[in-house]
Amino acid sequence: MKKVFILYIIILVLGFTFVCGYYIYKVPKEEIVTKEEELAEVDLNVYSEIENILSQEALATNVREEDKVSPNATVILKTNHKECGHTTKEEVDVPAEIVNKNKVEVSNIFPQWEVIGFSPDEIVLYREVEGICNEHYILKEKDGFLAIYIQDENGEEKLKEVTSIPLEYLPKADIDRIREGIEATGDEKLNSVLEDFE
Repeated sequence: MKKVFILYIIILVLGFTFVCGYYIYKVPKEEIVTKEEELAEVDLNVYSEIENILSQEALATNVREEDKVSPNATVILKTNHKECGHTTKEEVDVPAEIVNKNKVEVSNIFPQWEVIGFSPDEIVLYREVEGICNEHYILKEKDGFLAIYIQDENGEEKLKEVTSIPLEYLPKADIDRIREGIEATGDEKLNSVLEDFE
């Protein structure tokens, strides 16, 4: 009798487990498909929302206020001299008329120059001109001292400055070269030649 009772309980437990399992796992396919569609729709909405946010950020970045010239900016003027082929460079303080202007406005203020570099702290302007640059130097003697002359496009020499370097203490070969005239093109070359005689 105990064996029958135990067998009866086992059959009841198995039956109960089967029925519970059947109802737990018995979800209509339509309900599964509906849930999957809802999840897909939620994913699509989230994706769409993320796309909108990203496109608005990109638009905001593109539409952001343009860079403007700072009052502390430096302006670099580069001039290419067609005849000698040299490009001179000059740094100047920012002119008041271009402070708080953007690149287009700066171009309009200086139509003879091309804006080749632009940031709030540095503006680089470029132009080409005829003739030679003013960095063609000739070192000669003047009143017993080494003098620097600037040569123009016509070959004429204009005194720039008389240095404090006396010729009397230089070797004879250097004095002879100076009396013939030593050419130096560019400020760096000029400084290098002057250092040789100091």
